[in-house]
Amino acid sequence: MPPISYDGQSFSIAGQRVWLVSGEMHYARTPRELWRSRIQAAKQAGLNCISTYVFWNLHEPAPGKFNFEGDADLRHFVELIAEEEMYCILRPGPYVCSEWDFGGLPAWLHDVDDIKLREANGPFLEATSRYFAAMLDQVKDLQVNSRGGGRTGGPIVLMQAENEWMCHHPVQAAGYLGELVRYLRESGCTVPVLTGNNLWAQVEDTIDTWNANEHLTADLRQLRVIQPDAPRLMTEYWGGWFDVWGRKRQSPTSADRLETNLVQILAAGAQYNIYMFHGGTNFGFTAGLSGATRDGYVSTSYDSDAPLGEAGARGDKYIATKRISMFANHFGYVLAHLKPEDQHAAIASGKSPSVIHHRGTQGDVIFVLTEGDADQVDVLLPDGQTLPVPMTGERVAWFVLDANLNGTATLTYTNLRPWALIGERMLVLFGPAGAEGIVCIDDAPVAIKVPTCSEPAIAHHEDFTIVVLNREQVDAAHVTDDTLELPALSIDVDGNTTTKRKQVAKRQAAPKLNAWAHAIADAEFEPIDGPQRLGDFGYGWYRLKLQSKVRGKLLAPRAADRLHLFSDGSPVALLGRGPGATNDPVSVDLAGEITVLADNLGRSCFGWTFGESKGLYGDLYLVTPAKLTKPKVVADLAPDLFQLGGYFTRATLGERIAADTLVWEVDGKGHAAMVFDIDGLDVTAMLLVNDVPIGVYHPELTGGLARFTLVAGETLKRGRNVLKLALFDTFQPKKHDLNAIRLFKAKTPDRVRAEWSRAPWSPPTEFGEIPKQAAPGPCWYQANFAVRHTDQPLWLEPAGMTKGQIYLNGHNVGRYFIATADGKTVEPQKRYYLPEPWLRTDEPNELLLFDEHGKRPTRCKLAYGP
Repeated sequence: MPPISYDGQSFSIAGQRVWLVSGEMHYARTPRELWRSRIQAAKQAGLNCISTYVFWNLHEPAPGKFNFEGDADLRHFVELIAEEEMYCILRPGPYVCSEWDFGGLPAWLHDVDDIKLREANGPFLEATSRYFAAMLDQVKDLQVNSRGGGRTGGPIVLMQAENEWMCHHPVQAAGYLGELVRYLRESGCTVPVLTGNNLWAQVEDTIDTWNANEHLTADLRQLRVIQPDAPRLMTEYWGGWFDVWGRKRQSPTSADRLETNLVQILAAGAQYNIYMFHGGTNFGFTAGLSGATRDGYVSTSYDSDAPLGEAGARGDKYIATKRISMFANHFGYVLAHLKPEDQHAAIASGKSPSVIHHRGTQGDVIFVLTEGDADQVDVLLPDGQTLPVPMTGERVAWFVLDANLNGTATLTYTNLRPWALIGERMLVLFGPAGAEGIVCIDDAPVAIKVPTCSEPAIAHHEDFTIVVLNREQVDAAHVTDDTLELPALSIDVDGNTTTKRKQVAKRQAAPKLNAWAHAIADAEFEPIDGPQRLGDFGYGWYRLKLQSKVRGKLLAPRAADRLHLFSDGSPVALLGRGPGATNDPVSVDLAGEITVLADNLGRSCFGWTFGESKGLYGDLYLVTPAKLTKPKVVADLAPDLFQLGGYFTRATLGERIAADTLVWEVDGKGHAAMVFDIDGLDVTAMLLVNDVPIGVYHPELTGGLARFTLVAGETLKRGRNVLKLALFDTFQPKKHDLNAIRLFKAKTPDRVRAEWSRAPWSPPTEFGEIPKQAAPGPCWYQANFAVRHTDQPLWLEPAGMTKGQIYLNGHNVGRYFIATADGKTVEPQKRYYLPEPWLRTDEPNELLLFDEHGKRPTRCKLAYGP
């Protein structure tokens, strides 16, 4: 017997059907010492499974040099899941997205010759194979097996190959995704392999899953039709969303909507994984760039409006998750035995209630969905009986018919919501306060009124205990193996109650930041031949000794993401993207020595900009605008994207619709380069120079902008050049604004001539007194503070600062970005989590702040919070 098998409804371990109720949390986004508490919080919310990405760049920071220790101890994280008697879904990529730098790929891949990312490419596949082998060496013995009921081997039940490879290119899919599955198998994977591509690319001998946050029941029903022989699994139900610098927080999904959506997934006969259940923090420089959003640099907090907050807080969405997940877990054996082909018609939308009924060998499950304005829905059962389902204040309800209660009894029917089965002898249900409840066990009905007071209603049927709670009570409850725990009461399986003393948390005053010290950001430079990209994370320094005076409009077309220019230590400009920076040419009058602080604000993790370079990796140019004449419009077919690579998200091989091409002729004589800019064009396009494809632009998937540097002697001829912007649509002058397109030409001299040198960026070792006036450029601040306890989460509020980095006792907490140099507020994050394991209670704590603009830290403070 294989360790784990499956059919059209559920998975089976050692012949026993299981139903996965899962939540996503990433060990890399939480300190090791907090892993167990976060896993336990998931279990207390009713989940029986933890899903996690594995970040390749965390584990192989240099080629062949692997790290699985400390906060990178993947094995320990999986072992903790096993100790809490939960399952694990492992998602090792190699690409994972997850708003993580480079989508989890290591930056050193840039240095591998002839590499093409996420394609059937020998160098990329070879590097991936080595990573898979090392990763599975850590955990392959922690996969489930058939001994001892399926738990002795470990908790890993599923693995996912790649992530969101949403491209229709059958040759690449077979050659790349197929090889990834083979590598996993050869490295020791024995459990089923998932693909999370939303059916864009299917792979033999894998299970297709679904990622979404709307149209859930309909899409999952369609998935069953396409894939009838495998369970429906939602590997990512997006119950919240990440934040990016410079934008207000996304409108959160309400707790009620979260509960409704999870019910819709179950009503489609599907299992779910909540992404994220616990988001955690993008420590250090790990936050990425979402190429589907303009300047979509992801914030340090990855809270994602998740049920379990960044510092472990349990809010309304945690409660909503627990309400439905406890049922899905405790009655998972009923859900796992439903008949997958049993999909009755239901009302898809509207104000009328929708009722979805599933039959199974261990009982039936009925889901009721409303718009929330019905006090009661009368459900006609198959035997002709009308069941009055109380709905006051509720949008959803669920109940079971003829459900086997662990072999002890049969729950014939009930109009209340089943919630938990404890110790095989206690059934816990809930409903609206004051509702008339009916619970029929072994065909013997019992009328139980849902309590309106703080005391639960307790009844007995032979040796079976029935506990009925109202919504407020169930939201405050949690279960153990043999008790139901309420804030003031503990109930055992026999219905005996024990009163508990109420604990009152003491309000603690936040510690004070003391003894501020100061250091100017400095570096030791070493000569380099010319521009070089940043090869790792974060910041880097460049120095240019100019050979002549530079006056005019300066542009850095081959640079990312932000360049601070200093002349003789004084700020000149901030080039680049994001709040406070300009992507346009800037007027300069420079001579002598220029210092540049380059900021890698996060590599692309999604979109068509994936694999971009960072830092100052090309020449600085003096530019002037080149007037673009009215283009010639030529009717054609949309260009073939795959001329430029084997993978483009949301693209289909061979799809070439009728489209137009805009054509210009330009003279390259006397120019070192030309820069072709697209900013805000409302149509996808490909740039060709002299019929050679240069690159692509997309209104969303390149962040709504693209910049192409056409260098003389390379892509640009000295004489006549033909520039073609091949559209993926017919040209519509009223819609497609050509003002979104600009062309710049480099002036003579050919380039800004300079001697180049470079230096790493790192914290200083010596500090002095803070000067009376703010420094004109980047600097560091040091302070200390004392804490007596770590009972509450501690946060830093860096008011008065601008943008930079936070260190706590040597740990890189992450980026902060709260204001531009001129004091303009930058959304959305105002406070930053200082993890409890990184704090010291026996000696002073050291806080280091790097501020790019040298603002003083006098308004910074610490605060306790949830």
